[in-house]
Amino acid sequence: MSLPLHYNYEKRGEDAALLARVEALRPRLIARAVAVLHDPARAEDVVQELTLKLWQHRADLPAEEPAMQSYLLRAATNAAINELRGLVRRRRTEKLAARPERKPEVEPNEAALQAWELASRLPGDQREVLELRYLDGLSLRETAAKLGMPEGTVSTRQRNGLQALRAQLAAAGSGALSVAMVAAALGTLWKTGGVAGPAVAAAGGVARGWLWPVGLGGAGVAVAVIAAVLLTRPAAVPQPQAAPVPVASRPTEKTAPRPVPQPPANEPGLPAAVPVARAPGPVTGAYIETLRLGGETDVARLDLRGFKFVVHGFVEPLADGSLRPSEQFTRYCDAGLAKRVREHGSVPVVGIGGATFSAHFGAITASPAAMDRFLADLGSYLRQGYGGVEINWQYPTTSESGAVTALLSRVRDAARSVDKDALVLFSAGSGYWLDSYDWPALAPLCDYALVCGFNWNNPAGGPVRNPGALMTTAGGKVISADVTGALQVVLGQGFPRDKLLCGVAFFGSDGSGWQEQSAPWQNAAIHAEFLEVKLGGAWWNTPASLHRKLDALEPLAGGFCCFELGHEDPAVAELSRALRGWRR
Repeated sequence: MSLPLHYNYEKRGEDAALLARVEALRPRLIARAVAVLHDPARAEDVVQELTLKLWQHRADLPAEEPAMQSYLLRAATNAAINELRGLVRRRRTEKLAARPERKPEVEPNEAALQAWELASRLPGDQREVLELRYLDGLSLRETAAKLGMPEGTVSTRQRNGLQALRAQLAAAGSGALSVAMVAAALGTLWKTGGVAGPAVAAAGGVARGWLWPVGLGGAGVAVAVIAAVLLTRPAAVPQPQAAPVPVASRPTEKTAPRPVPQPPANEPGLPAAVPVARAPGPVTGAYIETLRLGGETDVARLDLRGFKFVVHGFVEPLADGSLRPSEQFTRYCDAGLAKRVREHGSVPVVGIGGATFSAHFGAITASPAAMDRFLADLGSYLRQGYGGVEINWQYPTTSESGAVTALLSRVRDAARSVDKDALVLFSAGSGYWLDSYDWPALAPLCDYALVCGFNWNNPAGGPVRNPGALMTTAGGKVISADVTGALQVVLGQGFPRDKLLCGVAFFGSDGSGWQEQSAPWQNAAIHAEFLEVKLGGAWWNTPASLHRKLDALEPLAGGFCCFELGHEDPAVAELSRALRGWRR
């Protein structure tokens, strides 16, 4: 929905410019509200009402663009949290009146909601980082890019914010909570129903499951429930019973083939598992965005053999259709990254968009002039040594699915007019956003489509299976909240398996890169369902768990792509060697 134009205001030039700025931010405002409410229609209504109120007081809006964006996002968060609090009250009233026997599959977590309400008292810079990390789901790197500051600064603000919030909770009578427990609470506004553990019951005042505290009369009870939820969460997922799986000292050494598990049996209410045929061999690809150790000097150290393609990301598309590379992107170009990729027998692909740079795709598709400029700039990259293009449109609304298809169609035609063999890739957001794309229409327009198998954080970074965990997509589907569920959504819409790639992370669930991980991992136990390893409080793919994960997901994906090579030391490259050596 757009701001209605029937309001009686004189639409002067400055008002028109302001309206355009607010409208450009609307997708992000709706996405932020959806992150809180898990209901696209309700989120749109909340944002519509908010923008009308803000428009009536537009003279009070910050004049500068960064300040305005932060102000509007904060206002959208507050409005959504207020709406969720009202929803909780209404549901509690209905519950007490009706006493239904069957709880909804997904319900609000009142304790986590209270934590976010307390977070509203934090300094603006700390709260902004927490919102980007735990509501928008951005990694540490993506948050730093969004705010235009070093990752260390973002990490400090996040840590200070969590510590301050922990102090607020303690002052409210919660007792001792760790920073990790507070962080996890911020990411659990919604939970699956019907799961209760002994610690929850012991927390006091909790009946009929772990989501609805009865008699939530004070912050002490709320925080006790936060602690109970976090303490019992591992018990809700079966832990590995077998002995720890040893990791070979040489990750690339071939081992005896393991039987490939079939997709798990469907849980009630989930789409039927999609039967798939096995392709002759897997496709492996890689991303390079930030070489964190040596920067552009690491380009010459990269071992890219065995990858079918390497995506160099990301170039930002602007509203006028022009493509703006970051300074870092340009440095890697100057260091000969595309040439290095080709020397190793792989195809260099220019990545356009991404989680941080997707805001203007909608405006480009709506403007013929902007589209022409976009395609012209794209052609220049293909003429400068890149052999393909990746369109990484994250977070489209369901109403933009046609625009996504139209853009990819134009991109394919333009790319093939420059290079008839140009690779055309498409990347989608994980989980919630998957039915914002018309997958049958996209299939003939791309060589491969990538679905992110990371950033789930529930609690693992990319759990293969997460029994009992459900989520609602933008289109209202209830799916299994794990990588298996995401891939089944895409296959269930008719997208061919041999074109479907699953992304795997070279970073932990806490956002830190593999090169920062110092805990011993060689003999760490692999979780039986997540197929990840817990090290230092975060969940990781290790060389051995990565092979297990790929084996389990191979029936649902034609290949895998890592994000990203900059998260490991190119001199060691344990994870990329494990990825390239899988099934070979």
